Amino acid sequence: MRDGPGADMSEPLEQRFMILDWLGLHARAATRFANTAAKFSARIEVDHDGVVADGKNVIGLLTLVTSAGDEITVRADGPDAAAALAALTELVTGELGELVPRRRCAPAGAHARSRWRSGAVVRPVERAEASGPVG
Repeated sequence: MRDGPGADMSEPLEQRFMILDWLGLHARAATRFANTAAKFSARIEVDHDGVVADGKNVIGLLTLVTSAGDEITVRADGPDAAAALAALTELVTGELGELVPRRRCAPAGAHARSRWRSGAVVRPVERAEASGPVG
């Protein structure tokens, strides 16, 4: 949190997400996430197993090295933290425009569009637990 006059003294907001894409939080998804986060003045952090990255930095997000089934925690702190977290939640639950395999692991050569279906790259943990396994 920040100190000084006009500082936002509220606690940071956070949301946990589960990575669903077998590629993890890969470059295209990380770029979309960072570009969305950059639209807000709030500080955005993404935590994966104790490693924290700036949510507005694509390289930082990639260094988290996430895999399918991993959980990340997104924290937003600042005057527009609620709006930032809402936009990021909408982005990741809106499937990030990515494709995920029908099975947990794609067979070799499964990059043909006919073998893939549209699906979420990440989603909120509470929602993930309520809906059961993917695929």
